[in-house]
Amino acid sequence: MSRRFAYAISAAAVLAVLSGGGAQSAGNLASKPTELTLAADTGKLTFSQTKFDLETGKYYKLHVSSDGKDDIRLKAPELWQNSWIDYIQINDVELFNTATSFQIGFDEAGQANIFFVPLRPGNYQFYAEGFQTRGLTATFQVR
Repeated sequence: MSRRFAYAISAAAVLAVLSGGGAQSAGNLASKPTELTLAADTGKLTFSQTKFDLETGKYYKLHVSSDGKDDIRLKAPELWQNSWIDYIQINDVELFNTATSFQIGFDEAGQANIFFVPLRPGNYQFYAEGFQTRGLTATFQVR
């Protein structure tokens, strides 16, 4: 399959999802991503921010980090299932064609960047598995 054909199919799929559910693209997909930061303090069991307001069709770069005081796995399955994931960057490694359900595990202090476009409105939970009731939960509200 040619690269041009693959790009055309990808673009058509994104447009079909955006138009099919009544969602309207509010952002410029060719622009630099809007940067978001979510830092996990596992010693205090807090996130640096607990609520994010996003727009469908807008390009975001989510910078996720952990202090490494405890092992955590960060998840947002519903957000990723309702978003187009451009790529994930960990240090100098970039992961493309990622699945819509993944976890980011921190065994020690570290960081990762997720580049994505939310496709469907809704309220989505981002949490550290096993720590949800102890404070490591954030909400992504997509309009």
